[in-house]
Amino acid sequence: MHQVRELGRKVALGQMPPASYGENTCPVCGSDFFYLEGNEAECPVCGSRAKVMEEAGELRLDFSEGLSKRWTPEGLHEHVNDWIKRTGVRFMQVRHQVKERRKRLEGIPIQWLKRPKEEGG
Repeated sequence: MHQVRELGRKVALGQMPPASYGENTCPVCGSDFFYLEGNEAECPVCGSRAKVMEEAGELRLDFSEGLSKRWTPEGLHEHVNDWIKRTGVRFMQVRHQVKERRKRLEGIPIQWLKRPKEEGG
């Protein structure tokens, strides 16, 4: 969660580094978490899409065809008007239900595309 907050802070302050984030990270925003569906991945921060590929037993994300227009003026306008304004009111109406449903997920291990770093190394 710390990474999400830090990413949001950097985006808001215009402090994002040049697009060179490393393997299996979004080339637009640097995120290393994705929605997975079949053999495709989507960055939940900026909407960039990638194909999930396997090479030598390792998963790799190929972003060659799906970079996002999220940070363009048109993309920002679309995000605010078609997503935030539309879903914000509904979320506020059901937020208590969401909180209750999340309790069922506590303690369930999550399979990550990128393994979390092990402590001490």
